Amino acid sequence: GPALQRLATDPDVDVRRNVARNRSAPGSALQCLAVDPVVDVRRNVAENPSVPGPALQCMAADPDVRVRRKVAGNRSAPGSALARLAADPEKEMRQAAAENPNTLLESLPN
Repeated sequence: GPALQRLATDPDVDVRRNVARNRSAPGSALQCLAVDPVVDVRRNVAENPSVPGPALQCMAADPDVRVRRKVAGNRSAPGSALARLAADPEKEMRQAAAENPNTLLESLPN
């Protein structure tokens, strides 16, 4: 609740990393952490099954391949995020998106 929301903006990266991993963190805290400057924090958010779809959609365009890979593997990822990853220049990303059951068949390249 409110404590996790407050901790999402803590100056200590380890605290933010732990909030990002917490399945009980409110969506608003995870949304905030989805744009954290530290890659490890964003990676933890990307694999959290409680992260809101709009945050995952944004993270599907993350410059870090490891963050995008976690989004591709997240079973909560919306089809729009997976469609973006299915067209990613990185082969690994396209493969991961193809393995996610939320990926729509028409999103996959022929």
